[in-house]
Amino acid sequence: MPINKTVALIALLTIISGSLVLFGWAFDITVLKSILPTWVSMKANAAFCFILIGIMLLSLPTVFAAKFSILLSCIGWFCGLLAGLIGVLTLSEYLFDWNIGIDQWLIHESAGTVGTVYAGRMAPETAWCFALLATAAWFNTVRSHIVAVSLGLLVLILSLMATLLNVTSAFSIFGIAFGFTQMAFHTAVLFMLLGYAVITMNWRCYDENIPSTSFSRSRLILGISMIAVIPVVITMTLLVLFQLREDTEIKIAIFTQNIAAIMELSVAIFTTD
Repeated sequence: MPINKTVALIALLTIISGSLVLFGWAFDITVLKSILPTWVSMKANAAFCFILIGIMLLSLPTVFAAKFSILLSCIGWFCGLLAGLIGVLTLSEYLFDWNIGIDQWLIHESAGTVGTVYAGRMAPETAWCFALLATAAWFNTVRSHIVAVSLGLLVLILSLMATLLNVTSAFSIFGIAFGFTQMAFHTAVLFMLLGYAVITMNWRCYDENIPSTSFSRSRLILGISMIAVIPVVITMTLLVLFQLREDTEIKIAIFTQNIAAIMELSVAIFTTD
């Protein structure tokens, strides 16, 4: 398999971006931390995780044709595992309302930062995306490419929604998980690129192993697309419900209609001959 130049370029860009953000935190350079003073900053531990994810991608056999040494492969695996672990631990902090000391272990952040609930703690969707990317890398290694594609698509959709929320003033203070820290704009952009990278390198491997005329292939594409449809519809529904100031019956009706539409589309996809 030839070198996947696109994925390699995205991995290098991720490493460079994470390094620049850490440099911005070390020397208090706002444009590197948050682009604009009024925007949410990329947290230092998120920048560190991006560096780890970039190294992990470069170590995958589906990125480069040449087989790496065992040592280099182990380094890549360690980086991916560490990034995923930081993501999972951060999610546990939100879930169990505790502080295990990983939020500011690199660089201290003062309380009251724009769009930040817990100083130094990355957004819950950011932590979730790191865990998904680390998991996708494992499925890539064990050749479960279609699962990796699904996880990459989920990362892409989550980051796309976060990007839209950043540029939509009506919801700019909430983020996907209402009331928690919002995903930074440049964090979301990097996740979109990483999600695309995971999709393209795994779909390429999967595509080489199935007949181009296979019926299951078209059904599979539609099925994977549902992963994109479901979170988008549910999130947009929640946003609408949050903004509405009408009676409870109207809110319930809107939510019910959207869920019914998702179910009908799912049935249509998996039962159509």
